[in-house]
Amino acid sequence: MSLGTLQMAWINKGENGEEQYHVMYGIDGAERTMKARSIHGRGVLTAILTSDLHLVTERVNKALDDLESLGTCSVTGLNIPDADLKRLDLV
Repeated sequence: MSLGTLQMAWINKGENGEEQYHVMYGIDGAERTMKARSIHGRGVLTAILTSDLHLVTERVNKALDDLESLGTCSVTGLNIPDADLKRLDLV
């Protein structure tokens, strides 16, 4: 398990197609663990947050609200299994 922070940025708001986001996971205490993954579509992002990372609805809604208003957000205090990080191409 890797304790860390999930950071997201809204790269393209869909003016020329589907919305695009960058998602990165930084492992606490480790240097240079962040690897940006591009995700296309808000529905795909929501599915990853809920189904793959098992975030509760309140955290997902807060993250999506912050993305909408600020363009970026962070979700701290996550403990994601290493196998899931690899499967999701976040390490």
